[in-house]
Amino acid sequence: MTNLPRSIDVMGVPIAALNLAKATETVLSLAEARRGGYICVTGAHGVIESQDDPEFAEILRGSLFNTPDGMPNVWMGRFFHRDGTIDRVYGPDLMREVFDG
Repeated sequence: MTNLPRSIDVMGVPIAALNLAKATETVLSLAEARRGGYICVTGAHGVIESQDDPEFAEILRGSLFNTPDGMPNVWMGRFFHRDGTIDRVYGPDLMREVFDG
């Protein structure tokens, strides 16, 4: 079974503490294991929107993981996890890496 990345809580939204390489590896591993579910590519706007939209908040909380697609989420991750494992995971970059993988 594929291990999901650890996450930090940003205003009630779990943001995965990972980078593009780790996100790609995790997505490919989940696909290979045929594990169902979805991931979200989430910036600060998504976190803020989730504060006023309970349905959207549940979508984010129900994902396998939420990538940090935006520097505010990365900064929060770096504050809480000082090991350097978190960096921006821009959605189009992740899609390209997964398709190339």
